Amino acid sequence: MSTLLTVLLQVAFFAVIMFVVYKQLKERVLYKYNPNKWIVLAASGVVFFLPMLISQVFKYNVTGTLWQYLDSAVFILLFLWFVDIRNGSIKRMQDKKAEDSAQEEKKMMNVAAPAGKNKNKNKNKNKNRDSKRRK
Repeated sequence: MSTLLTVLLQVAFFAVIMFVVYKQLKERVLYKYNPNKWIVLAASGVVFFLPMLISQVFKYNVTGTLWQYLDSAVFILLFLWFVDIRNGSIKRMQDKKAEDSAQEEKKMMNVAAPAGKNKNKNKNKNKNRDSKRRK
């Protein structure tokens, strides 16, 4: 297999995995936090330039190591989080989750409420009927 094809397959595989991981993190964890978007962008910038600083200061080549993939993954997650915060999709997700939980509570209240309402209606019917008999 040619080198170019190998690299393209690695990038495509990594991108798909990162997209799936980010989607799950967004739905389960990230929507709970509301940090300043510029702090998230600054953190992603630091993570982006960190391998270059490590290679210059410690004379350690991170190319081809686990650090390279880990650094890239963290950078991509932070940058995608920044984009979602900037677009407001995280806020919409928070609102949707709150709306869904409110609807669930309302459904639970509606399921329990009709039994009580029917009792009161039957009592009122009997009360009216009894009061008519007395007259």
